[in-house]
Amino acid sequence: MAAATIRLGKISSINYTAGKARVVYEDRDDSVTSELPFLALQYNIPKVDDLVVVACFSNGTVSGVILGPVYNSANTPHEGGAGIFRQEMSNNVNEAVMSYSEKKQTIILRAPKIEFEGYGYEDKPYVTLEQINDAFSDIDDNKTGISNLQDDTAKTKGKPSLQAQLDALEKRVKALGG
Repeated sequence: MAAATIRLGKISSINYTAGKARVVYEDRDDSVTSELPFLALQYNIPKVDDLVVVACFSNGTVSGVILGPVYNSANTPHEGGAGIFRQEMSNNVNEAVMSYSEKKQTIILRAPKIEFEGYGYEDKPYVTLEQINDAFSDIDDNKTGISNLQDDTAKTKGKPSLQAQLDALEKRVKALGG
């Protein structure tokens, strides 16, 4: 029985639904494996032609498990350094990224649109960053409005309340046939 081996190959085709791919070994006369599964705890399928490491079973190089892609001249880290943890979630550099810097103690989520989904909300199960931003803008606007209202209220001390003034105005409008 042959021993299990570790090989380098390139992704030749992908079955996205099954989480499998075929690998071509260029140093073996371009022999192609059957569909091999990815060893993964998350869904992040490499692209066709990406260089990957394959753990081949003892029955040959056509079956095994794809361990994952490797950095090389065609696939370099987009950002690197001590204490930086980064996950690209798009094939387009910096389009969708989650990164953490130990030095800055900051998590960055970057994407064209970010939504937070929750359970148990029938009418709106998610909130977008745009909605959060709008809410904070509304808070700032309301602070100004509340401050102005407090100033206006202070100016009306000793005068009829705003509600009393509205009630009186409503009576006059009705009296005029409105």
